[in-house]
Amino acid sequence: MTVCFNILGSGEWGLSIANLLASNGHKVEVFGRNDEKIDSLQSTRESQSLEVKFSENIVFSPLRKITNDSVETVGTFNIIATNSKGFASVIRDKKIFLKQFKHIIWLTKGMDSESTLLFDELIKKTLGTSITSCMISGPSFARDLIQKKDIEVSIASLDLEFLKDMKQHFSTSYFKLISTQDIIGVQISSVMKNIAAILSGALTAHGCSKRELIRMIEMSKVEINNISKIIYDSRGLNVNSIDLTATLASPACHGDLFLSCLENQSRNRTFGMQLQNTEGIPELISKIGTVEGYISTSTLHNYLHRSHIGPVLESTYGLLFGGIAIDKTPILNYL
Repeated sequence: MTVCFNILGSGEWGLSIANLLASNGHKVEVFGRNDEKIDSLQSTRESQSLEVKFSENIVFSPLRKITNDSVETVGTFNIIATNSKGFASVIRDKKIFLKQFKHIIWLTKGMDSESTLLFDELIKKTLGTSITSCMISGPSFARDLIQKKDIEVSIASLDLEFLKDMKQHFSTSYFKLISTQDIIGVQISSVMKNIAAILSGALTAHGCSKRELIRMIEMSKVEINNISKIIYDSRGLNVNSIDLTATLASPACHGDLFLSCLENQSRNRTFGMQLQNTEGIPELISKIGTVEGYISTSTLHNYLHRSHIGPVLESTYGLLFGGIAIDKTPILNYL
């Protein structure tokens, strides 16, 4: 049976995953909001920014093409590849279409700023509790995937059979996936890695050493572990300490933290480095592009209701929303 993937979102990461799946022999349809961009992708079959030519296994279509009509769902899987801001609107606007399927996969890192819900919660609230969700997250840049550089990511779902199937469809000799059922820990890691990257940039601009940044990364892991436990407890779920510990060492946590906090390709780190030299945050974001950690800092801070907030999250929140200078943030007491 031919396996097909619908990718909702035509950003660089969604396009690179489309290219990966097509190279694995799967049929892929990429849906995007920008009609002009989609028309260009369909006619030229290339992305200049990624320097890649797309195979005939990929079709590009406007997002508005997805209607509420009944569709064949067997052997077809939906992947959400928007930024965090667009995640809620896509699953809300395409709710009837998406509810026809048993599974949903997402590549988006972050959480919904409007509802302050993690994406697995938002999916259940919007699409119902019967749908099985799966997240792919880890240290990765779209261009690296296109260039077939070795990449290792985490794939998280509570459904072990679904994990096994998706791992098989996505895996290549250079793109490896580590399975876990700790879908909460992986999500919190995806939020905190952007927050920590902003703080890393600000600390670097302040003159902190790489050794001090690594200490901050290790503190971020502690916060991820503590926050995950809080969420498991709030949902009335038993915490699997083995899974939580494994998440801290996984690509989604350890790998993504080190990549985002130490590599200058990270927009969140770049944003943090330039904070003290900017006249306004909106202008800086406009120059850099999407900075997921900016909104995520406020969203996660509000989600936790100011309880059990560690120095990494507290320091980043103070920098961005409290008018606190980097030399007055609590993180410096721990480095």
